[in-house]
Amino acid sequence: AWNPAAEKIFGYTKEQALGKHAKDLIIPESAKAQVDVVWAELLAKKGGTRSINENNTKDGQNITCDWYNTPLVDEKGQVFGVTSLVDDITNRIEAENRIRQSEEQVRLLLDSTAEAIYGLDLKGNCNLVNQACLDFLGYKSTEDLLGKNMHSLIHHTYPDGSPFHQKDCQIYQSFIQGEQIHVNDEVLWRADGTSFPAEYWSFPIFQEGHVIGSVVTFLDITDRKQIEDALNDSEEKHRNLVETSQDLIFKSDSAGRFTYLNPAWEKTLGYKEDEMLGRVFSEFKPPEQATKGLNKFKSILAGQNTFGHEAIYLSKSGEDVHLVFNVQILKDSSGKVIGTQGTAHNITKRKLAEEKLKNTLIELEQLKNRLQEENIYLQEEIKLEHNFEKIIGRSESLKKVLQDVEQIAPTDSPVLILGETGTGKELIARAIHNLSIRKDRPLVKVNCGALPANLIESELFGHEKGAFTGATGLRKGRFELADGGTIFLDEISEIPIELQVKLLRVLQESEFERVGGDRTLKVNVRIISATNRELEKSIRENKFRQDLYYRINVLSVHVPPLRERKEDIPLLTNFFVKKYSKKLGKKIERISKKTMDFLQKLSWPGNIRELENIIERAVIFSKEGILQIDESAFLEPEKIIQQQNLVPMEEMEREHIRRILESTNWIIAGA
Repeated sequence: AWNPAAEKIFGYTKEQALGKHAKDLIIPESAKAQVDVVWAELLAKKGGTRSINENNTKDGQNITCDWYNTPLVDEKGQVFGVTSLVDDITNRIEAENRIRQSEEQVRLLLDSTAEAIYGLDLKGNCNLVNQACLDFLGYKSTEDLLGKNMHSLIHHTYPDGSPFHQKDCQIYQSFIQGEQIHVNDEVLWRADGTSFPAEYWSFPIFQEGHVIGSVVTFLDITDRKQIEDALNDSEEKHRNLVETSQDLIFKSDSAGRFTYLNPAWEKTLGYKEDEMLGRVFSEFKPPEQATKGLNKFKSILAGQNTFGHEAIYLSKSGEDVHLVFNVQILKDSSGKVIGTQGTAHNITKRKLAEEKLKNTLIELEQLKNRLQEENIYLQEEIKLEHNFEKIIGRSESLKKVLQDVEQIAPTDSPVLILGETGTGKELIARAIHNLSIRKDRPLVKVNCGALPANLIESELFGHEKGAFTGATGLRKGRFELADGGTIFLDEISEIPIELQVKLLRVLQESEFERVGGDRTLKVNVRIISATNRELEKSIRENKFRQDLYYRINVLSVHVPPLRERKEDIPLLTNFFVKKYSKKLGKKIERISKKTMDFLQKLSWPGNIRELENIIERAVIFSKEGILQIDESAFLEPEKIIQQQNLVPMEEMEREHIRRILESTNWIIAGA
């Protein structure tokens, strides 16, 4: 029998094809000698086989076809014929050959293959998709899928009808452990809400020994399933198809020794049939896998009837060949295992293409991480009259600071910025960096006061994998990220004194070691530090090293508190009103003179940060376009002045203790 699709593929009409032998379609000539043997073996089997053959059309063209063979069995269990389902995959093979010849065109691999491909991160979000995937799933562009969770989009249920989230999680655990997943009949859903059956593969992607994502390929097997269903319903349709297989067909005894091999083995591995018959399959595996493979084979024979797996074999020339096996265990009438039979499909080409794709994805991920590490610290230039931005004011004290910044910035010396909390020390550090020769490299900020003491060293200098509990990988420190640029150590007085000697070494020698490492790293970094404390006092209390103080205090800038630059309060107030009006969607058009006078009378112990918070709160509660501030929430200006003269609690306690000691002539107890 011969259907119209076969006529289209091979060029023979039904009348011309009927009566021909299957081997008349097979090339090369060397393959025909074994066709009768293969055919006899096929007729003796109870299951189907699959192969990829080189065939010849009526007009002499060479084509490559994917064959699915199914023996026909009558009511008495006797095989009386074979049906074959043939798919012309010449174009796909040619596309794969073109891709293999050009390593630089990985994208061509994605869009030229008939298999749909998409990539996932560990959360199941799509980060790669090819045109075939869009076509299969019914989406118009990659933007429709990139960033979306593919599980929720296309995996609503499994073939048995069970919900996706209720499926046995062993598959996911296998994936996390680096194993591949192959599902022969998966239900996938299109954008329009319809579903279709697919053959589905998932391959994990590793980076530094850890799974970072996966590459998934699938094929729409609707036509195949429809034909298979139709063949099961009608023996006449079965007889309309013919198949010969060029997949690797084999038989073995219970010890794993080959008893039959088809010619495809010689074509794939380079061994002649008599070189492999009688030898155990593990002899053709890499030495490190041979024993493990044989033990696994024996354990499978003891408990299963069929199984599938992927294995690496060595060709006669020593090259790796990746094969996917579908194996049926053969038993005698008493149930004793007498051997195996099955097929193996050569997926080496696909594995090489997948490896190139995975390497490309890893390189892209590494490049993205590197850019993120640097860009997170890149800051916009700060400008005012002297190329400063967001430094607002016109007071003489502020102008003096900006003049000092312009003189200090071109040098490469360490700078110490002094000032109370909330005065804008970080803005000054940014201004120094962006006016320096290092402006094209990152400004890396470290808030030493916000880091736990046990993490400051790792944050500054990085750590090696396994340096301490939780160090699951190598991490670069802030000094490495700032190489060639500037590092800003805010609240430097909070660095533990035992770590200060390592910081001093970086300042003096420009070198350090990561935590848990023994390799000395060199960096070229300018250090800008800031503090709101009196470092001289910390030195006297042995909380700060004197030699480190002299190193960081080569150049210094003192940022005045807001109470010393009250003429800047109106400018700052207007700036913050505009900022939060826009942010909150309110329209504040006027600030009364009474309100502005009140703001200028306050002492602002929290400086500009406190002023900003007050304005934000006022904008929220203001009505009718006028800035309204609840003055009752503040102390009266006269009380503010009195409060400025109050002594801190610590000094009061110290003075009280001193007076008691003087009254007892400094004697605590005894003589």
